[in-house]
Order: sequence, then structure tokens, then C-alpha cells
Amino acid sequence: MSDPNLGIRFNRYKTESITPVNGTQSYASFKDGLGTSTQLLGRRHFISVFSATMLSHPWSRMIWAHNRNQVLSNNTPIRTREGEAPPLALNTLDRQIWEEELEEFVPKKIFDAHCHMYQASFDLNHPKDQKEMYPFKTETVWTDCDLKILQQVESVLMPGRQITRLAFPFPFQRCDFQRSNEFIGKEIRSENGSAALMLVEPSMSYQLVEKAIFKHRFLGLKPYHRYCLNQECRITDFLPENQIAVANRYGLLIMLHISMKKSFADPRNINDLLYLTRKYPRAQWILAHGARSFAPFPIEKAAPYFRGIPNIWYEVSAVCTMDSFDVLFSKVPIDKILYGADSGDVGFSRGKIVFYGSSWGDLTPSTNQLGGELTFYVYEQLRAMKRAANRFGLTPKQIQDLFFTTADRLVRATVTRMQKKHPAWS
Repeated sequence: MSDPNLGIRFNRYKTESITPVNGTQSYASFKDGLGTSTQLLGRRHFISVFSATMLSHPWSRMIWAHNRNQVLSNNTPIRTREGEAPPLALNTLDRQIWEEELEEFVPKKIFDAHCHMYQASFDLNHPKDQKEMYPFKTETVWTDCDLKILQQVESVLMPGRQITRLAFPFPFQRCDFQRSNEFIGKEIRSENGSAALMLVEPSMSYQLVEKAIFKHRFLGLKPYHRYCLNQECRITDFLPENQIAVANRYGLLIMLHISMKKSFADPRNINDLLYLTRKYPRAQWILAHGARSFAPFPIEKAAPYFRGIPNIWYEVSAVCTMDSFDVLFSKVPIDKILYGADSGDVGFSRGKIVFYGSSWGDLTPSTNQLGGELTFYVYEQLRAMKRAANRFGLTPKQIQDLFFTTADRLVRATVTRMQKKHPAWS
């Protein structure tokens, strides 16, 4: 299949930092100043573009994948997760929080826009035949997580709720991508109203991505910055433009976990995302974790640039502070915000993401030196959402939109686009 729109393109970015005018500059007023002239950013940009171009060659993709697997080998520290094995049980504190704070706030119908499913065997760092060398530490909360396990846990954490979801594989450092994607596609077909995204990494060709989308009925892509070899990844370092072009061609979703220390507020992320959403207007960009705003300042600084951009959405899983929701509700239209739980991952474990100074981190049972019990991340997230919703006076309809209607409508619209373009897709 040949399509001139699916090739690698030279990225065109402005070098200057962006400062909003009185903090209110909109996309409509900013886009005219973005410019379209090709402007290299010096040596680093040349290397980035050269690397992206080389990835279009099969031999280069093989070499890149080999080097990536060396970097992500057992020498790379694995971030471990703490979690109770399912089925989960509520303790006295959990029941008190649900019954007194959350039961009346959480709607009966929920669309979870951030859900992971996986099997331990998809993690290629699992020692298998090398068990005597070192103990295996999992990156995930549970060893395995399929749809049945998720539904069991949800019935405990959110009793009486009807939950559908947007699901994708867990991004293991060294991942069996083929089996992960086959698994998620098979699991999600058994739940009406739910959908799945394809886990991608930079060396995948656009032909492979396009073929998998149709084979497994994926509604979009789930890139992840850990598949970039740099610590401070630009978006196209871990999501090449030839993959973005596939999503744009079919009007698919992209669940984007933004990289860099300053997260959404980094001028490079702002520039890149403004450029990419403009160049690929049919792709629907979902910014995971409220554009990774576990603290309020990233979304506070960056959100004004993206007002009026029709193809950007904010998914809020694992955001546990009311301050972040205050900024989201004040700077982002409510109908652009999607509820997500990070289910199958930290959302269903005990802890809370806290911010301090200009940083944030996880407070978990093993790091808690303050005393007192910890409840689930998702409960802390819901508490923060409730307080911010009360403060802003959100109506029952707006709360229902936040938890279900907006995401459900976005998924159904994506399905409709695919069906119109390819009647055989269903």
C-alpha cells in the first residue's frame, strides 16, 4: 500500500519558548505565529530527524530494536509496583470513604478511559529459565490482569456501577508486543461498548501498525516514552510521524503519556503538540493523566495554548490532588475531560500521588513514614474530583459527561468513522 501522507516528514518546530499573553492566549491567536518554514534546531534536531528517517529502513529498525532491548535489559532498574492480589477486599477505612464520600458522587454508568490488561509472560524481562540468578520483580500491580479480574475488582471498589472501558496493554520495559496486542484485542471483544488501543514502539513500520489495527479492530495507538532511548523524549522520538499519519488517516485515538521533567509545561512539548495536532487534525489526541499533571503547575502553564483545539482531550487517571482538578476545570472545557482509573495498574493499588515543591511522587505502603492507613489511588482521585466538582458547581449532567458520556461518544464516533471508511470494519 502506498500513501504519500504516510511517510516520515521533517519536523518543523519554532526554537523560541512560548509565553502566553496574560496567560490567556488561545490556539486560534497563536497558530498564525507558529510558522511553517523548515527550521532545524541544530545538531540535536538533525540527529532526531536523521534517526526518524533511518527508522523507515527495515535494517535500521532491526538495529534500533536490538539496541533498545540492550538498553532495556536486566541492567535497567525495574520500577516495581505494590498491590494486593485480587480479589480485593475493602477495609473499614475504604468502606467509610466509599459510603460517606463517593457513593452519591460516582455515577451509575462509567467509561474508564485508561485501563491496562496483561499477562506476566508478555514481560520479556521475566527470567523464565534464569530463576536462580535473581528474584523476578514485576512492573505491574498484579501478575496477570484480564477482563474477568478487572470486573471482579471493580465490583468491589465501585459496587453497582456499569463500567465500560478503553483498554491497552501494559508497556513492559521489554515487551512481547505481538502477544500483548493480540491479548487485549481478544479480551475487549467480549465486552460491548468497550474498545482497545494498540501498544506501539518506534521501530514498528506503519504497514505493521495499519495491518494490526484492522486485524484486531483497534481504535488507535498507545505509545509510551520508555521506548525512546533518550531520557528527555520529544513526542516523535517515541511516536514517529509515520505512525501518527496512520491514526490521522482513519481518525483514530492516540493515548499520549507526555515525557520530560516539566511534563506538559515543557516548551518543547507545547511546540511539538501544537505542531502535531495542526498537521494531523483527524487524529484524536488524548493526554493521559491530565497531560501528566500530577501537580497543578504543568496544566496551569500549558493549557491556555490549547484552547480551541478540537482534537485534544484530557484523561485524568491517577491525578490525586484537588489543585490539579481546580486548574483543569477552570482552563479546560468539561466536555474535553475524560475519567480514567488506571485500572489494572496503580489505580487499584493503595497509595496516592502527592506533589511538593516542583515535584511529585508516590506515597505507598512501603514509603509511608507518616503513619495512618492508605486507601486506593482511585479513591484518592475520586475524592479530589468530587471536591473540585463541588467547588466549581458542576451539574449532574456535567458529572455524567465527565464519567461516561464524553468518552463513550468519542469512542462511538471513532467506530463510525472506521465503518464509513471501511464497511468491513465492525
